[in-house]
Amino acid sequence: MLAWLLRFNFSLPLRPLLLWSAPILILIRLGSLRLFHLHRGWWHFSSVGEALNILKAVALGTIIFYLLMITLGVHAFPRSVYLFEAVLTAGFLSGGRLMSRVLAESIRRDSKKI
Repeated sequence: MLAWLLRFNFSLPLRPLLLWSAPILILIRLGSLRLFHLHRGWWHFSSVGEALNILKAVALGTIIFYLLMITLGVHAFPRSVYLFEAVLTAGFLSGGRLMSRVLAESIRRDSKKI
């Protein structure tokens, strides 16, 4: 939704297209994250390898979603939204995991000082 809003200057044209395609994208994203084992253990083990897996999972999900939309004959979906959504998804996933790692490390460090 955020990618759509960014692409269309915070308006929602083609709203029905967005609303029926969002659940499909979410299912594809969840599947690709599971394929790269990113669905568990992210509170403690955030690393560069995991960041690469996030990029791979997001790229795979974007390609699958794009191909599915083309197969379904949906050509009204702006190509820039695919890119915006992938960048935002990768950023939020990586950022969330990084923040959890930073928080866990700071708590661990503070507990050793006591």
